[in-house]
Amino acid sequence: ERLNTGGRLLYPQEIRSALYQGNLIDAIQSVNEYPSWRKIYGRPDARLKDQELILRFLAFTFSNEKYTAPMKEYLNKFAKTQRNPSKETIEKYINSFTQVSDLWLEALGSKAFRPSRALNAAVFDSMSVGLAKKIEISHQLSPGKIAEAYNALLEDPEYIQAIRHSTSHESSVANRMKKATDIMAKL
Repeated sequence: ERLNTGGRLLYPQEIRSALYQGNLIDAIQSVNEYPSWRKIYGRPDARLKDQELILRFLAFTFSNEKYTAPMKEYLNKFAKTQRNPSKETIEKYINSFTQVSDLWLEALGSKAFRPSRALNAAVFDSMSVGLAKKIEISHQLSPGKIAEAYNALLEDPEYIQAIRHSTSHESSVANRMKKATDIMAKL
């Protein structure tokens, strides 16, 4: 990162992809092409922001570490410690992400995670983590009920605060994760 001072500055996920190359980064690059995800996110991002969102989902869903700011360091730590997980772990990560992507696409279509115009990373990570945790308990989920929970959460003033202001602050992350997990648990 200190040597990255010449030409074009690299974004954090571009640096992670180089530093922590292994099974995890390979899996993220592969699942980034998953059709449901591509319909939700749109075209692949040249600066790997789409891959960073997948890493965020995996870190928040599967890390045993409690989130501590800054986000960049939290994701770096997960990418480093999970650099070469077992084949079974990679399959678990991919299955979770693809199931969540399929359900979101079915429930909300390609406008998922866009409370305004652009895809909101805080909405994506919290809602997707909440849904992934619900999927672990129940595989029979109604896309209509998922959409209702999503819309209800976007009307919650505390949740809106946690997705719009200081989004990587520990209290904002904890608040939005709890609210999303709680509402998805009721499905």
